[in-house]
Amino acid sequence: MDPRNRGDLERLTARYRSLPGRERVAFVDEAYRLPNDCRPGEKPFYALAAVLLTIDDHVDIRADLHRIVGGNWWHTVDAQQTQDGLPKIEELTDYLADYRDPCVLAVCHTPGPDDQAIGMRAVSLSALLAALDSQAPRPGAGEGHQRVVPAQAKMIVLERQNRHQDTDRDLHTIRQARQSGAC
Repeated sequence: MDPRNRGDLERLTARYRSLPGRERVAFVDEAYRLPNDCRPGEKPFYALAAVLLTIDDHVDIRADLHRIVGGNWWHTVDAQQTQDGLPKIEELTDYLADYRDPCVLAVCHTPGPDDQAIGMRAVSLSALLAALDSQAPRPGAGEGHQRVVPAQAKMIVLERQNRHQDTDRDLHTIRQARQSGAC
């Protein structure tokens, strides 16, 4: 672990301990391809996804994920470019699919020709925060079915942005969502 992140890890660990074991934590990550980055035949997208896991399950899940990826570092884009990466991506996906509750929530937007990642992140983060705060029916498994997906999370974990102004922008988006009542 990068020693500069030790304080973040200590704060996260303390926060996890302060939550009841059945509470959910949403771990958020992004994937995107902007119009300028698309190869022929590709469509632009910007997606933010949250994996919602209960505190009680963290230790076991962390051990399982370490076993699957062979360590404590993972980046899907890098893994898909290696020979053993694709089977690991499939195993990770299957692992999440087998979790006892619906645990993946994603929002996706199609960027316009002039949209930038920064603006798309704010739009997507706002939509994801609203979805994480909602108990509204969402499409379920099976054609034409609806079910309530327990999406509410007591805590949301985002990766630290490389630049302080990007982290500040995320915090601003979260404050705006809270002030508007979206979350």
